[in-house]
Amino acid sequence: MKSLTLSVTIRFNESIERDEDIQEVMENVKSALVHEVDTKGLSPESADWFTTKIEISEPYTQTRTTHDFLTETNNE
Repeated sequence: MKSLTLSVTIRFNESIERDEDIQEVMENVKSALVHEVDTKGLSPESADWFTTKIEISEPYTQTRTTHDFLTETNNE
């Protein structure tokens, strides 16, 4: 398996009503994951493999954002 799909639920104290706010949350999650890859890594400590790409999608707005570690590019 080269890809792992996880389901994450983030709850807030109030409703999110604007699509722009959803996009900003997605970018914040991506930034947190990129930071973790750049510092400690997401792969197990004993693994010889490493993260090559992060893709985050959100079904309500049907938006997607990615970060490719091999080319260091972001796509929205």
